[in-house]
Amino acid sequence: PAGAGGPPAGVGAPPAAGPGGPPAGVGGAPAFRFTPGKCDGSTTVFNRPHVRLRGAEVEARYESARFLASAGYSRVDGEDRDTGETLGSLTPDMFTVAASVRLPELDAAAGWRALMARSFDKFSAADEEERQRMARPGYTVHDVHFTWAPPDGALKGLRIDLGVDNVFDKAYSRVWTGAFEAGRDFRAQVGYALAW
Repeated sequence: PAGAGGPPAGVGAPPAAGPGGPPAGVGGAPAFRFTPGKCDGSTTVFNRPHVRLRGAEVEARYESARFLASAGYSRVDGEDRDTGETLGSLTPDMFTVAASVRLPELDAAAGWRALMARSFDKFSAADEEERQRMARPGYTVHDVHFTWAPPDGALKGLRIDLGVDNVFDKAYSRVWTGAFEAGRDFRAQVGYALAW
């Protein structure tokens, strides 16, 4: 479903590994085929041709002249229609909570968002060791932002956005890649719009 944070249908599902490589991952894990060379190997990921995805999203919002609050939930499940395996490359169930306040006396707004994900173990695995290797723990990530945009006067049209994503530098993985998402990220953007 749109906005659920999951990859397109079937992404991350490999065929069997070639000679000399370990067996293909089960349920959407990438297959690592060893290809001798200067890079000491490469990773290849393929789409599965026949998958079925099911999911849902729910969001509630409250907005007033000064405050905005929202909460949401998303879930997506998938299976390979040819093998019956559960797709392990999808995102876990996710909850979002956000709040912001408008500060018209300062021509500004500030806000906070939390993304909370449950642990993920929805995949077919050949054995318990493989299941533990592919399982992803739950996580919570916090973001904050601040915007200043004067509506009139000499600085009308100027907009400054500041933000910090992943404030507490949480190490987490949204999908199974063997790598973490970006850590703490500081952002600053300055824009100016002219009206003709």
